[in-house]
Amino acid sequence: MGTKRISFARIRVDKNQKEAFELTKKILDELNLQNWKEKTINDEKYFIFCRPKISLFKFNKVTNNFYIMVKPENNTSVIEIYYDLVTFGVYTKHVIDPFYNKLSEILASKPSIHLSVIESTTYEEIEASANEKTHSDNVSADTHSVADEIAKLAKLKSEGSLSEEEFTKMKNDLIDKM
Repeated sequence: MGTKRISFARIRVDKNQKEAFELTKKILDELNLQNWKEKTINDEKYFIFCRPKISLFKFNKVTNNFYIMVKPENNTSVIEIYYDLVTFGVYTKHVIDPFYNKLSEILASKPSIHLSVIESTTYEEIEASANEKTHSDNVSADTHSVADEIAKLAKLKSEGSLSEEEFTKMKNDLIDKM
């Protein structure tokens, strides 16, 4: 399986992890989850997996998975959204924008948000980063460094510098170090 490009948002909130997670669940409930195909909540690891239905055309339903996690950062927390839809850049319309707008409305302020496209090979890698402490340099140390290294390996593979077997072994070695 190849590398996935994922739209990513990190939102800093001035709440502890538990408060921010309860707020996250409330917002997702208000965003009409009954129209979504699947919703899995893990209260111990502070993450939610969702598979929404998205109508691109009148009769065509497309699903795109997303994870939303709340991670501790010092005395506050960050809400991270991983959304497996990327166009020519970060895609925010269906999940990130509605969530951020509702959060801003509830908080009566616009919290800091960082948007990017990240590389990931599996949903298991994303899920494995749940509940990791984040750092004020705007990255989750292990996830960011492993994702960066895997992206570099994928580039080397696409350029022909690594075989599929070499790439797979090196990628698995990196994942094992997480």
